[in-house]
Amino acid sequence: GNYGVLVANPARVVLSTNANLRVNNTILELADDFANRGSISGLSGTGSASNTNATREAGEPYHAGKSGSNSVWGQWTAPAKGVATISTLGSSFDTLLAVYTGTNLTNLTFVAGNDDFTRSIASRVTFNASAGTNYIIAVDGLVGVTGDIVLTWNENTNITQIPKITQ
Repeated sequence: GNYGVLVANPARVVLSTNANLRVNNTILELADDFANRGSISGLSGTGSASNTNATREAGEPYHAGKSGSNSVWGQWTAPAKGVATISTLGSSFDTLLAVYTGTNLTNLTFVAGNDDFTRSIASRVTFNASAGTNYIIAVDGLVGVTGDIVLTWNENTNITQIPKITQ
């Protein structure tokens, strides 16, 4: 983000010009096309990528049920059974986030999706993860927006399943 500094003493107040502050994360190998998707690993991590110049593939689902046109793909293999949370908090644009299982773009099984978690432009999903399962992650921009992506993932192995109310 852009930040400035306000310095004051009894005689004067000075506001600096803004400077862009960017936190350097691990660069994630998120791919424009499903077949060449990159991998992320571990119980938790944070990395960055971009969907600038990314495209939409034929047969690609609408992530989080919304229109997008600049998706990137990654894959995370759950190291254990637990509750996984994936977030785009810190990204520079309005993200769409979806998680799937499957090996074919046109036959994916939806696991979770989100747009605008808690009224922000960030997206966040939480789902039950099974050890050894490959979860396909898609990040897109709402209505074609692009920019810098910050992707964070965490699996809580102390909680093995999200409770569900059945009645």
